[in-house]
This record gives sequence, C-alpha cells and structure tokens, in this order.
Amino acid sequence: MSELVIENVSYRYKNADRLALNNVSCAFKPGQVTAVVGPSGSGKTTLLNALSHHISHEERVITIEDAAELKFDGHPHVVRLEARPPNAEGTGEVTIRELVVNALRMRPDRIIVGECRSEEAIDMLQAMTKQFSGGKLPKNLRKMMGKKGRGGFPGMGGMPF
Repeated sequence: MSELVIENVSYRYKNADRLALNNVSCAFKPGQVTAVVGPSGSGKTTLLNALSHHISHEERVITIEDAAELKFDGHPHVVRLEARPPNAEGTGEVTIRELVVNALRMRPDRIIVGECRSEEAIDMLQAMTKQFSGGKLPKNLRKMMGKKGRGGFPGMGGMPF
C-alpha cells in the first residue's frame, strides 16, 4: 500500500447550497493511525465521507458505528458493523467495544470507528500499539467524538496519533 494523499478536497451534499468542506488537504502514510476529533457539528463525518472516495477499491474497509452515517457508496469491499441496544428483555446488546474486537479479527486494511466514547477506546489504543498479520499494523482511520477537539485540520480539530 502506498501513501494516501488528498489535496484540495471540496464536498457538497446533494441539494445543498454551500460546500460542507472546502479545499481540505492531508496525507496518510501506510500504517498511520489517525483520529478526527471535534465538537458536534464540526464536520467530522463530512470529512470522512469525502475522504472515503479516495480509498482504493482494493482495500478492505470495516466501518463501526452506533448509527450508520458514513457513506461508502460504490466501494466494493466495505463491511458495515452497527451497534445495537438491548431488546425489551435486556438481552442482545452489541457494543462498539465488541465490534472493534471482532473487526480486528477480520484483517481489514482500514477500520473506521464512527464514535468512541467509553471502553472501546481502550481496545482501540491496544490495537494501535500491537502488531498484526506479520508485523504490519492495519491502516486505521478513526473518528472520535469530543467536546473540545484540538489540532490538525483547521476547524475540525483533527489530531493524528
């Protein structure tokens, strides 16, 4: 895999009058773990949706979300995992943490976690520091929700790990 370079990406939602993203540029090296952090409404999901169009169709991508918001239309190798609350009897819950653990067993090229708020952060940190499949860490792109994101992408609070 080679470096993923995004230059001057602009993105507009269908039927929208203005751009949601305007001239965003970034680069992701193989094996690099990246977090996109920012307050609600700052454009984290919009940024990831725009970046998703630049992920090679040869890569296996796993998305993990509370509610499916990420768009990977047209990408042939996407596995979507979605958390589930307990049923009326209090059973059947599937947590983000359980999905992260199971996604790592699927040998993805990229894992995209929609929100990281509790115990799953521990599993993600462990995955980032361990080596997988022949000493190669999977390329992970993670979106973490936060009230006061700081760093990287202007207005986004992106912070590479």
